[in-house]
Amino acid sequence: VHGDLISFYINLKLLRSKEQIQKGMSSRGEQICPHRIFDDFGQGFSLGSIAGCAFYFFKGMLNSPKKERFYGGIVHLKRRAPILGGSFALWAGLFSSTECVMTYMRGKEGAINMITAGFITGGVLAIRAGFRVAFRNALFGGIIMSMIALVEHGMITVSYTHLT
Repeated sequence: VHGDLISFYINLKLLRSKEQIQKGMSSRGEQICPHRIFDDFGQGFSLGSIAGCAFYFFKGMLNSPKKERFYGGIVHLKRRAPILGGSFALWAGLFSSTECVMTYMRGKEGAINMITAGFITGGVLAIRAGFRVAFRNALFGGIIMSMIALVEHGMITVSYTHLT
């Protein structure tokens, strides 16, 4: 079953025509970019909220008086977890939007789109702190995305060689 899923993923990535990618369509002919952006907003908010619930609950418990630890954790969770969820949603939505624009502009899907989207997202989100900080965050975003793309490429290559 695992090999079938990997081969399906590889075939899905390789069988998309240039016209389908320019129109933002998958190999099955469905639109992916506008819907994917909204999906990523929701997934980012969910991920950030769930991680924020765990983190801020324990942080609130640690900073509360001894007999009110559980209540302090709940109060801190209710205050801070939605803020972290919103931050995750903003990052995911901006990244996804930039990646869709890069895919449309280049006419093909690849690691360059993901790396460039990470670079632009990191820079845009930090622009209020000044050019130097924005450029540093942009480099960090690009480096992180290039490492993710490298791992993804290695996994696909290894899986593809095991299937043949």
